[in-house]
Amino acid sequence: MINYTVNQSNRKGDTNGKWYARAVHTETVDLQGLAEHMCSHNCGYSKGMIRGLLDDLVVCLRAITQSGRAVKLPDLGIFKPAIRSKGALTAKEYNVKDDVIQVRMAFLPSGLMKLNADYYKGNLKFRRLYKVVETQVEPGNPGENGGQVQTNN
Repeated sequence: MINYTVNQSNRKGDTNGKWYARAVHTETVDLQGLAEHMCSHNCGYSKGMIRGLLDDLVVCLRAITQSGRAVKLPDLGIFKPAIRSKGALTAKEYNVKDDVIQVRMAFLPSGLMKLNADYYKGNLKFRRLYKVVETQVEPGNPGENGGQVQTNN
C-alpha cells in the first residue's frame, strides 16, 4: 500500500496554491531487516549469508561509483555518481573545490522497478495519512506494521 499526504504548493507559477499528493513511508527497513525478509521467502540461504552479501553489495556499490562508473542491477536500477554544484560565469572560472556543493549516488529505476503511473493506479492501494511518525525497524524485529500512523478516517 502506498501511503500519501496532501500538500499545498508554494512554488511560483501555475502550481502555486494547488494541492498535490506526496508519497510517505512509515518505517525504514535496514539491511538486517531486509535480510530477514528475504530469508522468510524460503530462499535457501541463511539470514547471515544474505546479510553478508548485502553488506558486500553496499561496499562494492560505493567503491565502483566512486571510481566514476555506474552499476546496473537488472530489474532494480542503475546506481551512478552525481554532483550538485554552484554555477560559474565561465568554464575557466569553475573550480571543483569551491563550486561542488554535494556528491551523492543517484538511483534510476529500471526493469520491474520502473515507476509506471498506469500500473500503480490499477494494482496498488493508496491510503491517505494525516500524521506520520517514521520508525527504524530494529534488527530481529522487521515488523509489518512497525510504523506509528494516525489517520483521520
